[in-house]
Amino acid sequence: MVYNNRGSLLDDLGQIERAIGDFDQALLLSPGSAEVLSNRGVAYGKPGLYDRALLDFEQAIRARPRDPDLYSNRGVAFGKKGRYERAIRDFNRALSFRPDDAATLFNRGLAYIEAGQEERGLADLAKARALMPGNPVIAAKAKELGVED
Repeated sequence: MVYNNRGSLLDDLGQIERAIGDFDQALLLSPGSAEVLSNRGVAYGKPGLYDRALLDFEQAIRARPRDPDLYSNRGVAFGKKGRYERAIRDFNRALSFRPDDAATLFNRGLAYIEAGQEERGLADLAKARALMPGNPVIAAKAKELGVED
């Protein structure tokens, strides 16, 4: 898992191409690893390679179908592609495993708003904010959209 660990570090440092290369090497050594596929999927998403990210998340979900993070990550990728209803389904699935996940509630809230379901979206943002009141990203978006404490 050395390649996976180094890939994660490179990804954190913004060296996306090198990170993806390391994830590729890790997958040669551990084909079908859900962890590596998820990490590579996240890395693919950073420069906007959402179709590649979706393929990795699909494979990872087949390997670990009860992992809420995989559904949440795939939901983000669908949202970035403008496929909000599909994103919402994935966020719902993630929340079925971990109902009080603030990040997933936040992302589902944004997807609801983009899908024209503002009331549901604002409710999710309010719940995410209540779960993580100190999170600056959630707080800023909630304030921007007029979500009250």
